[in-house]
Amino acid sequence: MPSLQFKQAEYLWGEGLKIKYERLKRGWRQEDLAEKCDCQKSQICAIEHGKSINKLTELKICFALGKEPWEICRVHKNWRRLKALTDKMQKDFRRKRAAERRRLKGKKKSIR
Repeated sequence: MPSLQFKQAEYLWGEGLKIKYERLKRGWRQEDLAEKCDCQKSQICAIEHGKSINKLTELKICFALGKEPWEICRVHKNWRRLKALTDKMQKDFRRKRAAERRRLKGKKKSIR
């Protein structure tokens, strides 16, 4: 029976990873996705970290991302590669957002 629990956990984690990948691919923050699918940021965060997902929320997220539910739910064969790619995308996304904040902060100082 423990193998079944491991498979379920792996499935939920993979589903959250695909949602995170699609969100980062569009350049959205968790807040942006939560706003588009009319749910809370904490739900998006929990889903991306492998927590169980309500099917209605899953449908809302899928439609907000422009994907069919089966595309998100399908377990990715090369999930390790997808995880590495998602981690790289997240680092680039954070770097870009930090540069944008620094640029905006510099503009505010120059205006004063």
